[in-house]
Amino acid sequence: MKMQRIKTITFTLALAAIMLFTCTFAVVMAEDGSPYLSKKMTVRIGQRVAMEVKNIPDGASVTYKSSNKKVISVSKKGKLTPKKKGKSVVKATLKYNGKTETLKCKVTVMPAIVAVIDGGAAKNQKVWKALKTSNAGARGPANGHAKHMIDTIKSEAPKAKILSIKVTDASDTRISNAGVIKALKLAKKYKASIVYYSFYGPEPSDEEYELVADLIASGTRVVGPAGNGHGADARKEAWLTNMEGADCVGAWGSGKILAKSNKHANLYVKADSTSAAAARYAGMLANGKVYGVHK
Repeated sequence: MKMQRIKTITFTLALAAIMLFTCTFAVVMAEDGSPYLSKKMTVRIGQRVAMEVKNIPDGASVTYKSSNKKVISVSKKGKLTPKKKGKSVVKATLKYNGKTETLKCKVTVMPAIVAVIDGGAAKNQKVWKALKTSNAGARGPANGHAKHMIDTIKSEAPKAKILSIKVTDASDTRISNAGVIKALKLAKKYKASIVYYSFYGPEPSDEEYELVADLIASGTRVVGPAGNGHGADARKEAWLTNMEGADCVGAWGSGKILAKSNKHANLYVKADSTSAAAARYAGMLANGKVYGVHK
């Protein structure tokens, strides 16, 4: 209970820090107190990002519109959904005191960067970058787990940039906890828009939890498997299930949750395992097109 309270406070402080930075930036750029919108911004497919007009007058209404919905769409509340590489102009129209004012932001959409935290890409597998957190062996480098998960992501998002981060030990099976911590820091360093966890876990360390919370607060999507239904651990609730903003994915098949899929998931995707289901979902996010999801 004590650890959960610390985690909640940390996540709240991370969000507050981002809000404070945004507000401070807006004040500096609009000292006269007039409505302000960033002139330009760059986002990656898969990112969670919202556009917000600062210094909105009391009683004003705001509507948003994208000039190229095939590149990026925008909701009534300013939530952006990057769909494919390209450029668009997002307009924010304010109505107040009997007048109308339009603010514009030039948005550039770049391909997704998907950080795959697993055993590492196969030797001849084409990825954007392949990193190691240690000199440990890969999790089946030739035809192993990481290779199949990367291939699954690429089948959904062939244009996404894959950042493969190896976190296994020399036995090719065990996950290095220290490696995971380093991998999360590397994902942030390389500005991954999506982080794919290839493994299930009932409880993280405080440091791991805080790093994931920080990634989510910055707009990164964190996706992981709910776990398969064999063994005592796999029947427990995965910690990502209750992590605000994370996507804990289970496997779906024949019109229902697969018998071997953990029931503790936020959503379900058609696949023969939860790892593959999470990889498919990460690929969908990286391609800007999500489909066939069950909740």
